[in-house]
Amino acid sequence: MKQKKITIILTSILVILFISLFIVQHIMFYVGNPTFPNMIEEVITYSSKNQWDKADETLTKVEEKWNKAQTLIAIKYADQDYSFLKIGISRLRGAINTKDRYGAQREGKACILLFKNITSVSPNP
Repeated sequence: MKQKKITIILTSILVILFISLFIVQHIMFYVGNPTFPNMIEEVITYSSKNQWDKADETLTKVEEKWNKAQTLIAIKYADQDYSFLKIGISRLRGAINTKDRYGAQREGKACILLFKNITSVSPNP
């Protein structure tokens, strides 16, 4: 009986932690306007219109939000996609700095795809 009670308590703690992680992750990235993916979409839109100052400003906000909350993602999903997203954001920064419209669109779309996969309940392989 004692072992069963400990198992139930530990399982409950893990479930509560997992649910809490998703709630905090949702608050950090999806509450507010624009959401994190929408901010990346804005970077893509500004770069396609050659509005590089606005793209740079918005990407700076993306990077700030990512730097504040990336630990949440790392706890849940420190795997290849997490590393690829970090690389993608760096490559998006490079495309904006060099005013590479097509590179910005490519990297921005890749970042959105990776981010949505990482933050989903059940990421796709």
